Amino acid sequence: MLLVPRLRRVSAFVNVEGFGLADSDPSNAPAHYRRWIEAGREQRGYTRYQSSDELVPKILKRSPKMPADKAQFVARQWAAETANGIELKADPAHKLPNAVQYRRAEAMACRAAIQARVLVVSGEDSDFFEAGKAWLDAGQAAAEYPRASLATIPGAGHMAHFEQPARLARVIEDFLLQDL
Repeated sequence: MLLVPRLRRVSAFVNVEGFGLADSDPSNAPAHYRRWIEAGREQRGYTRYQSSDELVPKILKRSPKMPADKAQFVARQWAAETANGIELKADPAHKLPNAVQYRRAEAMACRAAIQARVLVVSGEDSDFFEAGKAWLDAGQAAAEYPRASLATIPGAGHMAHFEQPARLARVIEDFLLQDL
């Protein structure tokens, strides 16, 4: 399969904890589409808050290694004051399930076609692998790219960019500066 030449302009790519999903079962498609249609009809929004400080415990629950002052900063960036209170600056449609089921073989075929150097980054303490151990590990994810290397961020979970931003930035910078 040939890629369109303009798509080859990327020389390096960093994948931080983006390992895909478990493969879908085609027999689940009718129920999956039904859930997608029904969820689209409901269009529920995000929770409203009295202040952005109310978001801090939720952020820290997902990223327990993140310093509290950083969680407060993120909460202020994620929230906006509206006539209805403090709301997340996010499209509620993001909460909807994808209409199309995930097909791991298709994702792997796309990864195999990537010509760029790839850095696959995982958090050393990521809970992602507990949930997905049966179908993926970080080493396998790196193997899906022809020119991949693997890096692990100590002291970070799935949200390495929140929990160890300086370490993550150093790893990315070192990778991007290779071969210059």
